[in-house]
Amino acid sequence: MQITLKEIEEKALKYKTGNKNWHFHILTPGCIMNQSNEYVLVLENSTDDESFVYYSEDPITETTEKLVKLSQASRHPEKGEGTFENKPSTGIKPIIKKAKELSDQGKPWHYHLLSPDCIFNQDKPNWTIIFEDVANNEKAKILSIEEPKNDIKQIQTVFEGQKK
Repeated sequence: MQITLKEIEEKALKYKTGNKNWHFHILTPGCIMNQSNEYVLVLENSTDDESFVYYSEDPITETTEKLVKLSQASRHPEKGEGTFENKPSTGIKPIIKKAKELSDQGKPWHYHLLSPDCIFNQDKPNWTIIFEDVANNEKAKILSIEEPKNDIKQIQTVFEGQKK
């Protein structure tokens, strides 16, 4: 269902305070999961099997930042969430290497983390990391039975360091 950015922010806050299992995706034009020529924000509440979408011709930066903060605040370190070792899996190492090379060259890339209940995950019941090299139209996928916290920490660090 298509809704406004304000409604997405309100729903995410409601999900967080209501202990719902939720996440979001930002899909750029050209992304393998994006069938439009616009930026797309998808909000998913898997607890209640709901998903919402917002389309924009411009990047959705401000709302994305708010959603990132909300999702990070949803972590519960006392339950072991939000803590990471710095040990990447064997599968993520070539992706990290490629991501660093692309970042150093100023070439665009991004990744997706798809939980087992994500609407985009075609490899259920696995967790899936999809890496996209936008410039070369190359993709890589890693599947894992458990949430790949260490791999995500590794790739997110490189992602945040990209040249804009």
